[in-house]
Amino acid sequence: MTRPAKASVHAPAQMPRQRSTGQNGQRGLVMPPPLCPECLQPFVRTQPTQLFCTPEHRKDWNNRAAVRARVLMPFAMVARLTRNGTRGDKATGRQATQHHNTLLRRWTDEDKAEGRMPWVEYLQRRYAAGFDPLDRG
Repeated sequence: MTRPAKASVHAPAQMPRQRSTGQNGQRGLVMPPPLCPECLQPFVRTQPTQLFCTPEHRKDWNNRAAVRARVLMPFAMVARLTRNGTRGDKATGRQATQHHNTLLRRWTDEDKAEGRMPWVEYLQRRYAAGFDPLDRG
């Protein structure tokens, strides 16, 4: 009985690993090539933590993320600080929560239609590559 492969920086969970014979005749696991989050195409890494196939795709992803973050952050902060409109200024909190959720749904649908990787999978890959947003070192 084989277990399904876990999602990692190397491959998404749905891509099975293939067995091959190495130079010395030993059988080993060969990881399929990684997929670019922007275009979902396989590519060959030049660095062990590389997530994107080209610098242009990395820039496109990060620029879109920066624009979205600037728009989303005020709504996310107010939604969280008012506990989705159940504390403090309830009306503003409810409205911020609605806008926050609408934008997330809109952008998720847009990314899917454009053939981009889901954000959860992207962040899983970043964590697996050693990303720590709180590392101050």
